[in-house]
Amino acid sequence: MDHVAVSGQEFSERKISRPDFSDEKIFPGGIHVKVLFSPEVKWRLIESFGPHCFAEREDGLLLFEEEYTNEDHLLSWLLGFGDRARVLEPESVRTAILGAAENMVRLYGAGQEEERTP
Repeated sequence: MDHVAVSGQEFSERKISRPDFSDEKIFPGGIHVKVLFSPEVKWRLIESFGPHCFAEREDGLLLFEEEYTNEDHLLSWLLGFGDRARVLEPESVRTAILGAAENMVRLYGAGQEEERTP
């Protein structure tokens, strides 16, 4: 836009259809996640998704189910809970978290004195 200039050329008005801004269109989901959370993180869930985002089980764990559109953001969010979250579904997310944990063990594992890079 640094070379914008008035050209004198005129354009006729045209009609365009209004885009669909529904939540389903903008945030299509696609990744259905099912996670068990420790009760200690209850307020973090409520702050992010509201008070009805989980079902409290008899054992005190919180069953959370939600739709996500971006697996990278989902993984980052889940990893922020450390061992207070256990992914039940989908298997691809479980596998990705396991891979991240294995990489962390490789980087920070006991008895490893040399400097490691990610």
